Amino acid sequence: MQLRELFTPSSPLTPPATPKVWAICVAQFTGSWGMYGLLNWLPTFFTEYYNVPLADLGGFTLIPYVVQGGLGVVAGVVAGGL
Repeated sequence: MQLRELFTPSSPLTPPATPKVWAICVAQFTGSWGMYGLLNWLPTFFTEYYNVPLADLGGFTLIPYVVQGGLGVVAGVVAGGL
């Protein structure tokens, strides 16, 4: 396979061409990056600011995952109705 064949419009290696696809990529990246940052920072925040023992943080760190899952379902239903 030649290098030219790798970057044909039907190839998965071809970068997205439309602004809509780029917007989806940027939104996914920023949402994932924000969630990763929140979940890494959240236990430290609760222990230092609210003096919550580290052993009790399981429930607090579960909340963002539950909210993200619920909002994902709601967003899917709303987007499906558009």
